[in-house]
Amino acid sequence: MEKSNEIGALAKAMGLFRSKVEQPAKDANNPFFKSKYVTLEGVIKSVDAAIIDTGLTWYQEPVSDNNKIGVATHIFHESGEWLAFEPFYVTPTKVDPQAQGSALTYAKRYSLAAAFGISSDIDDDGNSASNTTNNGDKTNGNNNINNNGETAKPITQKQIGMIKKLFNEYATLTKADVTKVSDIALKRNSISSLNNATSLQASAVIKFMQDQITKKQTESNV
Repeated sequence: MEKSNEIGALAKAMGLFRSKVEQPAKDANNPFFKSKYVTLEGVIKSVDAAIIDTGLTWYQEPVSDNNKIGVATHIFHESGEWLAFEPFYVTPTKVDPQAQGSALTYAKRYSLAAAFGISSDIDDDGNSASNTTNNGDKTNGNNNINNNGETAKPITQKQIGMIKKLFNEYATLTKADVTKVSDIALKRNSISSLNNATSLQASAVIKFMQDQITKKQTESNV
């Protein structure tokens, strides 16, 4: 993540935003995983409603890297301060307009939600936009056993990307070392290595970091 030399006014505005934002309802169905998720329109509506009178604006830039499609989200403040998040990439399952459109939509939703702390990405609805195995799990070779003796779903690359972004955001807010932030958060959730975590553990880390970021932003706004 890149940022302007000063982000004090922007951080305060983000605190105001977080105090106003209402998490959107997960009203879109993913029949493959029998779960619900928030649409891109739902994320945009939630952000745009809470951003009023904060001095904040946002912009998303489509990018590509070989066969990957991505989106970079930028947040600006009326003071001139800014944040530029690293692109989030998705690999389409096919090289056709429909698959590429699905990948771009997912990248937009995920990147915007991550930048503003919108909880829309706990359920993995991105299987249609990115490469998965037949059972929908990412092919990272990580198979863990849950408490019921069943094979737990491994952490996905999307979850890893969001967790790292949240670590960076918290480190920026608190002026802390991002490695220390990572170590504390993983230890707090009984995770020895992020790459070996389960999807459920990753969801817990995401929620934990979003809560911590909201708390710090609210404190800075008092």
